[in-house]
Amino acid sequence: MGRPKSAASDEFNSQALFQSTTDPVFILNRDRRIRFVNPAFEQLAKAKSQDLVGKLCTDRQTAAEFGPLRKTLSPPPEVLSGNSAIVRRPAPPSRVGPPWWEIAFTPLAHEQTLYAVLGKVAVFGAALPRSARSLPEVLSDLRRTMVSAYSLAQFESEVPACAHVLSQIRLATQHRDPVLIFGETGTGKRTAARVIHQSSSQAERSMLRISAAALPESALRDLVDLTSDHRFGTISLEDPASLPRDLQQQLHQQLSAGNSHSRWITLNQRPLEVEVAAGRMISDLCYSLGVQSIRLLPLRERIDDLARLALSLVRRWPEMSQLVPQFSDAAMVLLRAHSWPGNLRELEEVLKAALTASEGKVVQVEHLPVKLRRSSEELPVSKPQSWRLDQLLESVERRMIQLALTKSKGNKTVAAELLGIWRPRFLRRMDALGIAAETQSDFQENDDDAPSTDRGA
Repeated sequence: MGRPKSAASDEFNSQALFQSTTDPVFILNRDRRIRFVNPAFEQLAKAKSQDLVGKLCTDRQTAAEFGPLRKTLSPPPEVLSGNSAIVRRPAPPSRVGPPWWEIAFTPLAHEQTLYAVLGKVAVFGAALPRSARSLPEVLSDLRRTMVSAYSLAQFESEVPACAHVLSQIRLATQHRDPVLIFGETGTGKRTAARVIHQSSSQAERSMLRISAAALPESALRDLVDLTSDHRFGTISLEDPASLPRDLQQQLHQQLSAGNSHSRWITLNQRPLEVEVAAGRMISDLCYSLGVQSIRLLPLRERIDDLARLALSLVRRWPEMSQLVPQFSDAAMVLLRAHSWPGNLRELEEVLKAALTASEGKVVQVEHLPVKLRRSSEELPVSKPQSWRLDQLLESVERRMIQLALTKSKGNKTVAAELLGIWRPRFLRRMDALGIAAETQSDFQENDDDAPSTDRGA
């Protein structure tokens, strides 16, 4: 009985196949350690085979021997999952190019078991002078600041719903498929896109941000060409439904053909299916851009995360980065009771104004902007010792739901849209707060008779 193919692979005669080829070739074992390099690769890397074999290739920056080279040879996550990939990286030891190494990774597997990874290197671009190959100190500092400011820690939270968002973002860093990030204005979509880019295998290349709604059509015509541009590791596309329909079709064809060297991240306020239903977007592009979807929560749905978010935002400001924001009980009640229509963007403005007014000390009610203080007129501020936070928040929630029902003339689907939540959750909250019985006689229900208005359910 012969040996299994995977066992025989350990005796795979690499030299016989690759020793004489002029293409630089290397082989990693299943643990990402260098198993073989041919003479062409030795010449390219200016290193001997006996010095390289056994070295671990990791995407983490390391000061170990041949650290930059080992990082360059690290296979992307999709290769370790059994899929081929082509990446372009600066030639080691430089962190900027040219020259570039374009590495074609091919997994060698049997019966879904990976036993080795074959890498073939092609070199592009003329080498820069030594003086130009290292980043100026100011740019190096800026890069380090960017890596620190846009790390996965930005989305860490003990709130279960927020923890789920973090797990989705972490998953997006481990593959190169297109990702859709959607949510209301100010929920942090651009920040999430930057975090995914900085934490992925594309971080060494640039990130390009394109706002389809802000650019003229003549400029958007060049968009399809960017799919084959090696300079960009990530392309962030905002409001894709604003693209002309023929350009939407061209972009879909490019993505479906696998001709893009960049990872695409799409930012939109609504799920792309809503844009398709409204006739603003072709369905093919919807499916091409939304392989993975991440919904960012509005601030009112993550109000328990308010204190952590405040600290995270403050640490981004150079003039206040060492400050730990503190709030009086009364100020925190007002902050939690506010509806936050502008989400994190509004919170950032409120924090800057309040911390400036309080001169870095504990933020009191009088330090908050006028619009928040006005909303507190009906709150029992005269007897803080008798406050019941849960009752207070229920009172605010009840009032918001009633206002939404009034504005929508009793249409629960439209009211749910106004509040930015799904209809089932809206109905559950109405029942829990006893609003259904109170408003049944006040409004003539019409949402069941008008399915065309049910855009978010």
